[in-house]
Amino acid sequence: MTTLPDEPAQTRQRAEAPAENPPASRPPGLRRLLAGMVLTNFLLCVLWAAIGTTVLALQVQRIDPATYVGSLGLILSIGAIGSMISGPVMGTVSDRMRTRLGGRVPVMLGGAVLTLVLAVLMGTATTIGALVAYWFLMQFVTVGCISTTLYAHLPDRVPVARRGMFSSSLGVAALLGATVGQAVGSALATMLFVAYLVIALALVVGVGVLARVAARSNVGLPKNPLDVKAVLRTFWVSPRKHPDFAWTFAARFLLYSGYFLLSSYTLYMLQDYVGLGVGGAVRVVPLVGVATLVGVLVSTPVAGWLVDRFGRTKPILVIVSATLAAGSLVPLAVPTVGGLITYAVLSGFGFGAYLSVDFVLITQVLPSASDAAKDLGIINITATLPQTVAAGGAGLVITLLGYPALFPIAAVFALLGGLLLLPVRSVR
Repeated sequence: MTTLPDEPAQTRQRAEAPAENPPASRPPGLRRLLAGMVLTNFLLCVLWAAIGTTVLALQVQRIDPATYVGSLGLILSIGAIGSMISGPVMGTVSDRMRTRLGGRVPVMLGGAVLTLVLAVLMGTATTIGALVAYWFLMQFVTVGCISTTLYAHLPDRVPVARRGMFSSSLGVAALLGATVGQAVGSALATMLFVAYLVIALALVVGVGVLARVAARSNVGLPKNPLDVKAVLRTFWVSPRKHPDFAWTFAARFLLYSGYFLLSSYTLYMLQDYVGLGVGGAVRVVPLVGVATLVGVLVSTPVAGWLVDRFGRTKPILVIVSATLAAGSLVPLAVPTVGGLITYAVLSGFGFGAYLSVDFVLITQVLPSASDAAKDLGIINITATLPQTVAAGGAGLVITLLGYPALFPIAAVFALLGGLLLLPVRSVR
């Protein structure tokens, strides 16, 4: 990972004065900010992966052994609605909040504490209805209060020339967190309450570290007024006025839909499609995670470096979306553990490179600098709404057509997600 020099003392002194958009030539504390963001993103993705792919799936199967596929789809779909709503709303709140810690940090800290409370409640839940409610709230809190405000530091603090490295590092952290999360979920498969508690406590620590390095007073800065109409407009960016933002939104929506169609059901695919049963599937899930990580480690640092070196984003995103599409077809042709491992390597390569470059493009098509977190919350819908579509849609496809139908659908979505970036004009 590229390192950043410590900032000079006089730069640190100037950084103490609040500024909405610090000069790109003198970014405040980039090394510490990067470390805090990477740690928090890693732990956030550990939580999502451990719970979303393993712990929750096992808990659902214990509560509802007859119709667990449909029940998991319901829980994931409702939860994704919570995350979809929360991003723009909490982004708007943090854009306008004025405190000695800044607008982002109080929202993140509150989200971390609420996540811990909800983790305890989920660990003690004994009905599908309770899991639906608690997962909805946890998705609302983790996405809106933590993830959206975390990524808002990119347009807030990081010069464009450094965003490739930041985005690449955050992409690696996300997929490494997903790998570790799957391993943690499998290791604690017989102690689900402990899994919820340990994962949530770790996230609280990570957010605390980021809060310490990112806190910066914004008291006295001007802010846009917030009224009822503004709240309603939170979820809307005009495609006519901001076509590049609209194309990026559509492209991300399709690519994420293709990815989540398969990743949301990893445990059940191993259990039912490959035929390993519950115990065998739990043991193999970490191997799938490691295979994904191999692909990530190959592609992610290189993709971020290429963007920073050559200033070209779209060609890389199109290539990696095609790679992800090709990988999605492998389990259809080879319905074995080896086939899913191969898919995991290719999906890690494609999705890891996509994540490492994705936010470089996004931060350059945002409609408004003063509403950066709100707009990031809107674009984050493309990572959360697909979970609703994919979780519910995948459950329906499995029930009606079987697992093999998932793979070509996922491939088409991923490929279209890359091609829709071609009309974006403001980014090369």
